[in-house]
Amino acid sequence: MITTHLPSQRTFAVHGLDGLTPSRRTFPINGGGEVSVQEHMWQTYQRQLHRENLPCVVERILRAGRVQLNYHPMEVLELLPNQRVSLDKQTPRLVGGWRCSFQDPPNNYTCCRWS
Repeated sequence: MITTHLPSQRTFAVHGLDGLTPSRRTFPINGGGEVSVQEHMWQTYQRQLHRENLPCVVERILRAGRVQLNYHPMEVLELLPNQRVSLDKQTPRLVGGWRCSFQDPPNNYTCCRWS
């Protein structure tokens, strides 16, 4: 995946899909407390999310010997071309969403957007 909301775009491998939407997924912030992914997107990037029913995409990072999970709203990501997904991860529900995306004209096949 590649991010579309950062000043310097970043690619990462998907660890999985979260069971929560950006408005429900929270994470701790410096100074105590928690913030939702949706609130974080607005406060940090002034990005209003429009696809609130989509789950977050999970990124797994190893930092200083500890596992850190980052949660990204699907609508701020693009699927890079030529990506492979193992058959055991292709659930009917997930593949159904992809199929809709790929029914567009051929010039849209180079990149799949979740918006």
